[in-house]
Amino acid sequence: MSTTPCTAERWKLTNPVLGNPWHECAQGAQCLSFPIWLYCNDTSGNTSKKWNKHNSFLFTAAGLP
Repeated sequence: MSTTPCTAERWKLTNPVLGNPWHECAQGAQCLSFPIWLYCNDTSGNTSKKWNKHNSFLFTAAGLP
C-alpha cells in the first residue's frame, strides 16, 4: 500500500485541442460506452494439467445489482 497522500494530476491522455479521438471516428454519430464484466471458466471439469479447449464465457453488465 502507498503511504503517500492522493494528489490530483492533469489529464494527459487526450489532447484538449484535438478532443476525444472517438468523436472523429464516429463521424457525428453518438458514441456510448457500456461497461461489462467478462468471466471465463473451464467447463469440462478436467482435473489434469493438460490444456482444455472447452471454455465458457459470460458477459454481464457491470454495476447492476
